[in-house]
Amino acid sequence: MEYVSRVPPPPLDTLIDDLHFLEGVPPYTRLTLPPAPSTLLIVNLGAPFRVRAGTDIASAEYADGCVVTMPTRAWEFGLISYKKDSP
Repeated sequence: MEYVSRVPPPPLDTLIDDLHFLEGVPPYTRLTLPPAPSTLLIVNLGAPFRVRAGTDIASAEYADGCVVTMPTRAWEFGLISYKKDSP
């Protein structure tokens, strides 16, 4: 899996701290992220994914992306794998 992080050029650098790009097969199916004092915009160009905030909240499924605004608790980001139907 390739992970790339870049600071955007001006004038976007005054609004966006950094950009992250992930490509390829991740070595994990779930990733738990800590609370952060920032807003995250996730643009998804791959398979659907799930986001869940805490263990007592049901996960939500997203296909195109989502915005996570100022998470106050750890949240789980998970990839969804679908099985192909047999002919």
